[in-house]
Amino acid sequence: SCPAPSVEAHDVEGKELAGRGVREQGKFDTVLMNPPFGTRCKGIDMLFLLTGVCLARRAVYSMHKTSTREHIAKKAAQWHVGLQVIAELNFDVPAMYDFHRKDNVVIQVDLIRLQLPPDGIPPSALQGLVTLSREIESNRERVEGEDEEVPAR
Repeated sequence: SCPAPSVEAHDVEGKELAGRGVREQGKFDTVLMNPPFGTRCKGIDMLFLLTGVCLARRAVYSMHKTSTREHIAKKAAQWHVGLQVIAELNFDVPAMYDFHRKDNVVIQVDLIRLQLPPDGIPPSALQGLVTLSREIESNRERVEGEDEEVPAR
């Protein structure tokens, strides 16, 4: 199943996360985040990133799997924000959740900076946030109740 994202140590639904991005648009100068990588819940990484773009006035700093760099570059262009890869890192992820099958995994990640235009993001980005949120919620509803068997570590 698709776990709910965690924001400020609170569990929230995707629609609530998107709602924050719309309601609190441009509230912060800079957003710094370490979103879920989107491997268990397709698209959740982009929902977090686009929410960060909506919340920020100037820039978003975020970590993403290096293998998704091209996809993120396409999204940044669609959202009319600049993209800069600041660093390529090896990110050590210890087992933290029941679905983690290994005690530890090292993942190649990019630390990125999204630069917002001086006149802010276009309205299409806000609409994209709402649309992406609905897609993720719809996917979550389809898999609800399908608990996956996870072998003991």
